Amino acid sequence: MAVQVSESDQIKQFKEFLGTYNKVTENCFMDCVKDFTNREVKPEEVKMKHRWQPV
Repeated sequence: MAVQVSESDQIKQFKEFLGTYNKVTENCFMDCVKDFTNREVKPEEVKMKHRWQPV
């Protein structure tokens, strides 16, 4: 038997998902990017991309 989830519960779950996604994205970005004085991507930033990017 399938459980019906109310629209308000679906919205709440989606907002929680977006909040979690935003926190993970911000943590990744803040961990990887240290310098905003240059348009070049530094080698250590590229390494971090590979660390966070799923295979």
